[in-house]
Amino acid sequence: MDTLHKHSYDLSSAISVLVPLGGPVLCRDEMEEWSASEASLFEEALEKYGKDFNDIRQDFVTEMEI
Repeated sequence: MDTLHKHSYDLSSAISVLVPLGGPVLCRDEMEEWSASEASLFEEALEKYGKDFNDIRQDFVTEMEI
């Protein structure tokens, strides 16, 4: 809201100061770095535990991976 106020409520002007020079930075999807078996295991864990990531970590992630 402060940025919008500083730019006299001109939305395009306010948004333009939030985007870095050269355009927005696109982050690579971290799933791209996972093997097919890792992605499958994660999907299985989500089905079993939902978004309880502590339980997922305890049951699906080995100490070597952490």
